[in-house]
Amino acid sequence: MRRLQVRLIPLLLFVLVISPFASAQEAPLGGLDDYVNRALRDWEVPGVAIAIVKDDRTVLAKGYGVRKLGDLTPTSERTLFAIGSSSKAFTAASVAMLVDEGKLKWDEAATKYLPGFELYDPHVTRELTVRDLLSHPATNLELDHRGFLKEGMFADVVVFDPRTIADRATFEKPHQYAVGVQHFFVNGVQVLRDGEHTNAKPGQALWGPGKIR
Repeated sequence: MRRLQVRLIPLLLFVLVISPFASAQEAPLGGLDDYVNRALRDWEVPGVAIAIVKDDRTVLAKGYGVRKLGDLTPTSERTLFAIGSSSKAFTAASVAMLVDEGKLKWDEAATKYLPGFELYDPHVTRELTVRDLLSHPATNLELDHRGFLKEGMFADVVVFDPRTIADRATFEKPHQYAVGVQHFFVNGVQVLRDGEHTNAKPGQALWGPGKIR
């Protein structure tokens, strides 16, 4: 009995030491499940998958909700989603973090960080900056009177309510208007006013290097 007690002491010490550490690791994610499930209800989203990576280590990989309405198949960390252009936002955020850390600069040549980067025009290749790669300025595409919200420019602007904006389009029915969009301007002309189409059709086709004919 004494030998058993002696063996139990190191085990108890290990548990006492490791328990606070484990609690400290889990604390930052406390309440996350409730937060995500509440967001699913508020935004009327069937399901999401979330991954959190810190210091090259996966802290969390988990699915919430279901894959689609009317189907109770749960979402998991391996569920595939059509993310559209969300990867652009991920890339821009990652680059911005590197800028904050002083590891690169917005207005330095892209080839400084991507030596293999090359476009059809050597001048453009040489002059293109990191900022240009992420902002796609209209001037680089030779689009006339575009790229800025100012008088005399052909502005394409969407005015929406962030509390109610939602995409209703699906793969089966892609031609559905989003809700929560209040006003929409194309080429500086309002085509949507208070959620209703104005019947204006100011859109124009682009030809050649981007100039309007």
